[in-house]
Amino acid sequence: MKRIYFIRHAPTVYNLNGQMTFGYNDVPILDMTDKEVRKWHEKVGKFIPKEDFRLYVSPAYSCLQTAERLFPDIDALKLPEVDNFDCSHLLNKKFWEISQIEFESLISISPFDMARRVEEFFKVCELSVNTNIIVIGHGMMGKYLWHYMRGNKTISTYDIINGTCFKFFPLDMLTINLTLNQVNVCRS
Repeated sequence: MKRIYFIRHAPTVYNLNGQMTFGYNDVPILDMTDKEVRKWHEKVGKFIPKEDFRLYVSPAYSCLQTAERLFPDIDALKLPEVDNFDCSHLLNKKFWEISQIEFESLISISPFDMARRVEEFFKVCELSVNTNIIVIGHGMMGKYLWHYMRGNKTISTYDIINGTCFKFFPLDMLTINLTLNQVNVCRS
């Protein structure tokens, strides 16, 4: 494998208001104009090789739409390993308005659960030994990947979802080199 390019999906209304509700995976992205797509390719997409890659995408509608807008000529393969973690029990509460105690009483995703998901994701990536991989997924997974690659595998779900120590915005991209154990960020 050469590199993994992990892109957070384009913004949705829930990203703007800080909520993860029931049906979150069915929410469409906000409109992306052709000019915005070109600007993303000039600023972020220029770091992705033009050939020799495989495109994976979370089955969530926002990720599928983002793949269609950014890579319209590439067939994306659905990859459940990068789907959203279930935070629907937050009951429409905003991330930044909920205490850690309340969060942890509603959400039972442990650092072990997040690490296991990342390791399953890497196993899928290993099947593409000599191919670059582009993945369109979710902010929570991207934030955790960043911490995981930097050796902080035990960060709490609460800290991940609230962006403690690392913010990962819509259309930002992580470049992951597993051979060198490096992760870099390209901001959109």
